Amino acid sequence: MNKKSFFLGVLTGVVLTFVLYVIGLVIQKSADNDPIQYLKKPVSYENKKEASFEVFQVLGNAALTSEASDTIGKEVMYTGNTVLVLGENFYSNQVITIKNPRRVGSYSYNNNAGIPMTVPVVIGDGEGGRQAVSLFFTVRGVDKARMDAHNARCLAEGDYEGQWYMNEIKEAREKGEFPSWRNKIALFENLDGTYTVNMAQGDDVDGLDPKQVTDAEVDGRKQCNEIVKFLRKYVDGCENVELASTAADLGVRETRRIEGVYTVTTEDAKNSVRYPDAIFCCANSMDIHKKGFVDYVARNTNEPFYVPYRALLPLKVDNLLVAGRCAAAERPVMAAIRVIPPCFAMGQAAGTAAALSVQAGVGPKDIDPSKLVETLKADGMYLPE
Repeated sequence: MNKKSFFLGVLTGVVLTFVLYVIGLVIQKSADNDPIQYLKKPVSYENKKEASFEVFQVLGNAALTSEASDTIGKEVMYTGNTVLVLGENFYSNQVITIKNPRRVGSYSYNNNAGIPMTVPVVIGDGEGGRQAVSLFFTVRGVDKARMDAHNARCLAEGDYEGQWYMNEIKEAREKGEFPSWRNKIALFENLDGTYTVNMAQGDDVDGLDPKQVTDAEVDGRKQCNEIVKFLRKYVDGCENVELASTAADLGVRETRRIEGVYTVTTEDAKNSVRYPDAIFCCANSMDIHKKGFVDYVARNTNEPFYVPYRALLPLKVDNLLVAGRCAAAERPVMAAIRVIPPCFAMGQAAGTAAALSVQAGVGPKDIDPSKLVETLKADGMYLPE
């Protein structure tokens, strides 16, 4: 290499280093100017199980609020901490009550007097925590006869824990051989002889945060390999299983739900309340997946429960139909109707309503709900009288 090439290379390196240094400063400055500085992991907000706030300034998908501080007679005084609450559809003087609030960061701004302020950023879902996320995967090589024999033996003996390998999971977790907080096996036979496995789980993952979703997918795929090893070691009929595939995307059970013209309540579902505009019925369990267990909500009837058309209509937005996991329902109800068959039914109802809306030349809120129900029934929707 001649001297000219050598010095040219050194000069190029120096210039590139300087450029990267400047870019780094710009990125750092941009990060420093971000009014919200997020924590790596949410923490409890002052160890409170519930907190109430009154909105005094709306900031897009967040609101500056004053925390409830005292009560005079029946009047609640909102003169406590200033807190930025994350969420949607806030309005001035709105009172927000959050169960099990979590602090996710700090927010910096200048108040009306121009004084710099830094306040906590709080989020809550009304119930505390999010439902667990899952990453499905499939395995091949299951000895069905051996697995069925184990299940039949456990059923005959009334051995529920043995059928689901609950003690083996506990033992394996203590040894570091089981990576998630699932407490029983969950394998489902497919038509091609493979089995779908629902055992890889992530806890308190924000399905609206791309980084958290990405991290959970990476961790979920790692869990798949560990769970296959567990199946081979502990589960009858799985001694020779192989990992066949993993799901393309993370299964997120819960994020946001709209405020609808009508919100289906837990009591509605528990008591099989009928609506004149019922668009489908459902019998799925109301189950809240948490770290280490599943909460089930008992129902008072053996009849299906129903979802009305109004639950697809946003309260404050026209010409919009919302179907699926974000429709208007209380959390336990959404835990039941978020799964695929109810989502099929909501999609069919939303599409039919949109067509009727166009035909009548009116908005979705103004169509005749009885005509919608009649059309759905004529197209095969099961709606028992």
